[in-house]
Amino acid sequence: MTALTTFGGKPTSAVPVYVEAGGVLGATIRAVARGSSVGLIAEPVQQAAWARLREIERLTAVATEDHMLVWLVKLAPAVANAPATRQDLQAKAAAIWAECGSLPCAVWCDETRSEWVRTLPAGKFWPTAGELFVLLGGFAGRIFAERRGCEAILAEASRQANLEPPAGPSDEARAAVTEMLRSWRDEVAERHEAERQADIAAHLALAPAVVSDELLLAQHEKLADAGNGASKLRVEFLRKKLEAQRQQEAEHARYA
Repeated sequence: MTALTTFGGKPTSAVPVYVEAGGVLGATIRAVARGSSVGLIAEPVQQAAWARLREIERLTAVATEDHMLVWLVKLAPAVANAPATRQDLQAKAAAIWAECGSLPCAVWCDETRSEWVRTLPAGKFWPTAGELFVLLGGFAGRIFAERRGCEAILAEASRQANLEPPAGPSDEARAAVTEMLRSWRDEVAERHEAERQADIAAHLALAPAVVSDELLLAQHEKLADAGNGASKLRVEFLRKKLEAQRQQEAEHARYA
């Protein structure tokens, strides 16, 4: 039987259990930590941040030596070299307390003990003070990060509440935008009418009943160069047609 398994003390108060903030509040805290924009802070998120800060006050309360000793008692059966004598226990516990006594009470919880035993390479053995401080300090850091996140959320909400609403556009600005839109509509209408007239002119120019494909191609090429979209399509069609005719004539000449 180890010295720790005979320890009969109990902590002066139960260790509060830390559970990472979730939902909208948790997402907002993580966004703040990344430096991302969080937009308008809604009232429910503000209330959740205030409630979380009150909870964090309990989580970061000062720990006692009894909190540490109970944690060590529960660790003893899971490691191979727990203190075997009361003197050994007192010496090792004193060293751990000297290193970790400044950490909040929430770090002396089942989660950190399980993390030591199950996930760390040294978890089969009794922790040194330095090793334990690294483990527990990292756990405490998560709690402190949440506190900073909640404080940043509330500070941003306060800043937003004090912002003056943006002024609406002046009458002069509204008139300028209206005139700009009117000019743009007139320009578009004029361009469409010019294109329509150009198409009409193109069709009138090609009115003779019998016109060779070569002549049509030449006329449409001129119109296409002037920017006529319909003539560009016509040019492509006529070129393909003429190429097919030339190939057919060449094929006939071979067998003539």
